[in-house]
Amino acid sequence: MIKKINLQAFTSKERNEAIELLKRVISRHDGHIINFQFFSDIAISFTIEITGTGIIGLYEELKKEMSVNESFIGESSTNLSKDCWLLLHVSFIKGTGDKRFEIPDVPG
Repeated sequence: MIKKINLQAFTSKERNEAIELLKRVISRHDGHIINFQFFSDIAISFTIEITGTGIIGLYEELKKEMSVNESFIGESSTNLSKDCWLLLHVSFIKGTGDKRFEIPDVPG
């Protein structure tokens, strides 16, 4: 059975910059993004498939770049199976909740 682990983070980085950082960190620790969901420009949630040992490295690297809930390691570092699903929710402090994408009119 695949273990599911929740992790919550907060960042003051610009949204696109933070997402690129997250993609690099996840990849560096052999994680694979299975799914993601945007919540306007306020937050993004990822479902990541990763090894138990990869989660520890990912957590340590994320702690250097953004605020991450500290209770994660105490509750999750024991009994990590080979493969885990990491449910990562990142909130953007500077988000306004009104992100809109302008789609230009197409002639024709």
